[in-house]
Amino acid sequence: MFALDPTRRAPLVVAHRGASGEAPENTFAAFQGAIEQGADALECDVHLSADGVPVVLHDHDLGRTTDLRGLVRDLTWAELSRADAGSWFGAQYRGERLPRLDDLLAWCRGRIPLSIELKNGPIFYTDLERLVVEQVREKGMVDQVSVISFDHPALLRLRAQEGLLVTGALYAARLIDGPGLARATGAQALLPHIAFVDRAMVEEAHGAGIAVSVWTVNHRDDVSLALAAGVDALATDFPARTRRLIDEAIGR
Repeated sequence: MFALDPTRRAPLVVAHRGASGEAPENTFAAFQGAIEQGADALECDVHLSADGVPVVLHDHDLGRTTDLRGLVRDLTWAELSRADAGSWFGAQYRGERLPRLDDLLAWCRGRIPLSIELKNGPIFYTDLERLVVEQVREKGMVDQVSVISFDHPALLRLRAQEGLLVTGALYAARLIDGPGLARATGAQALLPHIAFVDRAMVEEAHGAGIAVSVWTVNHRDDVSLALAAGVDALATDFPARTRRLIDEAIGR
């Protein structure tokens, strides 16, 4: 997904937690919506349950997007599987469930690339990267999955376990040496917040053979910034709308 392609006219559109602007984030409703809207890839977030099951959810705390309270790490998958992860977004989504990563991988296989964010920090999961690698391998999806994280040591550990997995370093800062960060973590991509990208930064990364994907691009001004910088991919909560803005900007 993060491969450099000089023939590509426009950045890939990555559905951030699915089509999360129009359906409850990190649910199958949002992921299906993203496919229907023509997203090039999906992005999801992963935590570990109390019994070591990788669970697709953004926050460490369950309160914002489910009817449960407490931390993901303190509940078993049996408990988490009963959560309503849709009602907070709209009554029509009542009963949407939290996916296991294993189920999402099976659903994506052969259908659409998946970018998995390891949600380490401020709570850290000792076995998260190992379990993610195991599940990706079991599904035969090493070439269809990328793994990203703000926890850069976790990326390095993951690459030591599976050197063929594409990884990306997330950050929200102006780096002195972006390619140096990629080399230090073994990453093939840099993933800055849209506020910290410009043409010089992207050209420096490309010169070192590193792709650049930005987050989270939902508005016309941010689309313009991403296109001017020459990024390879962008994450958005509104895949169809953002694609239209891209097409308008490049005259397609």
